[in-house]
Amino acid sequence: PPRSTLFPYTTLFRSEKVAEAKEAAAEKLADVQSTVASTVADAKESLSASAKEAKEKAQPFIDKAKGAAANALGSLADVAEKLAEKLK
Repeated sequence: PPRSTLFPYTTLFRSEKVAEAKEAAAEKLADVQSTVASTVADAKESLSASAKEAKEKAQPFIDKAKGAAANALGSLADVAEKLAEKLK
């Protein structure tokens, strides 16, 4: 048969295959997006837990440093007060 009689059929079959391929690609894309979203959520949760744990471990050192700074400021205030009295 001449090419012109087969053309509509080959176009029809080709368009069905393209539609099937697009649908399969869309499904794979949805799966990948779901996996990425889940992975990101898990990473955020893990990071948050790690940050909380690090803060809890560091807190005693922070408190100690704050206490030392307060003592140093208190000592400086005492020295300044004594100097002010001597200057009177």
